[in-house]
Order: sequence, then C-alpha cells, then structure tokens
Amino acid sequence: MSDDNSEAYILQTLYGVLPKDLWKYNKEEGKDSFNGYNKSQKRIIIRKFRKLKRKAGVRPTDSFESMWSKINWYLSQQPIHTDR
Repeated sequence: MSDDNSEAYILQTLYGVLPKDLWKYNKEEGKDSFNGYNKSQKRIIIRKFRKLKRKAGVRPTDSFESMWSKINWYLSQQPIHTDR
C-alpha cells in the first residue's frame, strides 16, 4: 500500500465509511463487508456512504475508480475532525 493509499484509507475511516481497499478485498474474497456489524451500525455506515457520494458529486454512471477518485478528492479537501 502506497502513502497515497494509506492516507485515503485513514480519511475514509475517519469519515466513518468502509475503506475502499477493505470493501474491494471482501468483495474479491466473496465475504460480506459488513460482517461483524449489527443492523443499526450497518445502516449508519451505508447512510454515511450515500451522503459522502452525494457530497463528492458521484453520478450513477461513474465507474468504480472514478467514484473513489471523486470521494478521495472530496475527503482530502475536508478538515479532519477526530471527535466523530
């Protein structure tokens, strides 16, 4: 994992969504990305991700890589709040 990926992973975690690398790894392994979360935690994470996609300007026609590049750019522009 490069420094850029590490920074993006940390920003995604701080925002409260499943990081791209973790989600992609679980998909490739055929595992449920939300395994270990209860129903309410899973709902919160999914809602945060939808909100993040809307704020980042992700369109339904965007590819997987385009979506994550927009999300990472949006997160890199935001001030970091550690009190979440």
